[in-house]
Amino acid sequence: MTETKFFPRRLLWVDAQPSVLDQAGRYLQAHHLAVRFVDNFEEALVEVDTWLPHLLLLDYDVPTGAMTYETFVHARLPLVDPYRMTGSLTDNPWQHTAIPILLVSGGPPVTIPGFVAPHLHRVAHFVPKPFEPSHLLPLVEELLPKHPPGIILDPDQGCVEVQGIRRAVSERRMDLLMTLARHYPRPLTATQLVRHLSRERGVLTTETSVRTAISSLRRQLEGDGLPSLVDNQRNGYFLTRPPTLTSE
Repeated sequence: MTETKFFPRRLLWVDAQPSVLDQAGRYLQAHHLAVRFVDNFEEALVEVDTWLPHLLLLDYDVPTGAMTYETFVHARLPLVDPYRMTGSLTDNPWQHTAIPILLVSGGPPVTIPGFVAPHLHRVAHFVPKPFEPSHLLPLVEELLPKHPPGIILDPDQGCVEVQGIRRAVSERRMDLLMTLARHYPRPLTATQLVRHLSRERGVLTTETSVRTAISSLRRQLEGDGLPSLVDNQRNGYFLTRPPTLTSE
């Protein structure tokens, strides 16, 4: 089992009014968490299936539309749950067998019309609104793995440092690492990397060259006994550890 497939840690927040949660989202992102918002259960199912979030923050008050809370949580979610026996996150270091849920709503459960005990099944914590983002973070962290040690990128020296070990990388590979670092923890597709490398680093390249360079970088560093620093899933390439830049 490798840790790289589990980072960045991804949170999907299902809320009827996601715009009012911008502050909370920015706070969580500042703590190296990738956060996406959706405002309905149908879209949430798509994100769970394609983005593979590690945690659901679920507003009980989401308008049900054609799908009720019970149908979403107990019938549809298990079919796409990345932690299920055949799911992409089955082999996870924090030993979840189902995606954890933080239930967020406008008041304590006893004050919510229609709220009954079975709704708490599959729910790790209940968080009443309003709340301070700093109070939410410990609950989120409790359900997620600790972030691994970071990496240090020194473009002036052309070096990468991981776990106290420094290795030189080529200028082209450093351009790739710097671009991924600038957008951490958001994954970038090969197409997006080509565009950002041109705009931000003045490097003209192709998608094929980007993929080849990333493969070469992986072989170089793993051959030196270092863990993989770049991973990819269906939504793009990303750094597996939080980056620190020593210059630029």
